[in-house]
Amino acid sequence: MGSDTGDAEDNEVEEDDEKPAAKPGKVLEGLTFCISGKLSLSRNDMESLIKKHGGATAGSYVSNTQLTISVTKAVTHLITTEDEYESETTKVVKAKENELPCIKEDFIHDAIQSTFVTNTNDKRFQTS
Repeated sequence: MGSDTGDAEDNEVEEDDEKPAAKPGKVLEGLTFCISGKLSLSRNDMESLIKKHGGATAGSYVSNTQLTISVTKAVTHLITTEDEYESETTKVVKAKENELPCIKEDFIHDAIQSTFVTNTNDKRFQTS
């Protein structure tokens, strides 16, 4: 009798292990975000939120009138607004050139709430 209950519990654990869940609090681990535009949170608050959940942020700087996304190869996503995306700001253009997903900030909130990173397709801006 006791072994049947133990086996069922073991099976449940194995099934849970197969879900795409991240380490507790580290749902954004391995992802690096650059932020463009005015989001619902301040830039500092969004960066803190990303870091709290295991992600990293990369800033940008202007040199010789060209915008450079620092550590460009390390950046995995550009978080931006619809206005920034539609007006094709320098960061958006640079992200597109580097084939980085340009995503809405909802991606961050949804990933944290669901405890795993989902496909970004429904959080990306659509090209016209």
